[in-house]
Amino acid sequence: MATTRRQFLRSAGVAGLALPGVLRASLRGSNEDVRIGVAGFNGRGRGIIRDFHGMSGVRVTALCDVDSRLVARERAAFDKRDERVATFTDVREMLDSKEVDAVAVTTPNH
Repeated sequence: MATTRRQFLRSAGVAGLALPGVLRASLRGSNEDVRIGVAGFNGRGRGIIRDFHGMSGVRVTALCDVDSRLVARERAAFDKRDERVATFTDVREMLDSKEVDAVAVTTPNH
């Protein structure tokens, strides 16, 4: 029996919901916190950053966006909270950072 597109998306969605817990469980033993880099944060990305701030055992340690004005604005918010964060305009540099365990990439809805 062939898998329909709807069945595939449903099973992929369930797997995606379980992934953060699996990542946290597997990485937490080797590092106290999971260090997250966020790429793209002009809308949903800012919400993602806020959500990560509410999670125990998770720290946002890097921000990346091609728009340097957005990077500066979000860095200022981190500075105001006395939180250290690295900033990038090239995602490849963020991926090379030793301060990042996982990356959240946000994209527009169009």
